[in-house]
Amino acid sequence: MTFIITLYDHHMPLALTLVLYTLAVARLTTIITTDEISRPARQALVRRFDPFNRLHRWIVYLLGDADDQTANGCPWCVSIWVGLLSAPLIVTVPTSPYLLVPVIGLAASQVTGMISRIGRS
Repeated sequence: MTFIITLYDHHMPLALTLVLYTLAVARLTTIITTDEISRPARQALVRRFDPFNRLHRWIVYLLGDADDQTANGCPWCVSIWVGLLSAPLIVTVPTSPYLLVPVIGLAASQVTGMISRIGRS
């Protein structure tokens, strides 16, 4: 346990923190917009929206259409919001390095997904 605490006592270089943060944002965006595990939640949420409401149409665009079998949203658009909402995390990491644990987990998941697609069509 002392070894783990000592590792966290050292500050992580900013460049590495930014890379981990970016990979974590990419993973969260994928979970929200295209992952199969979140599809039922996306479809249930989108079905509740009024198609004649401008704000609701925008949210449906981000998350995907409920009638679509895949109900995939727009990762490009959602990543902006995920990045903005999670940006304060990168400011607090130097003061609370334990916040890096979920970031590292999400980043590792993103890299694993990217590696698993190499060489596959």
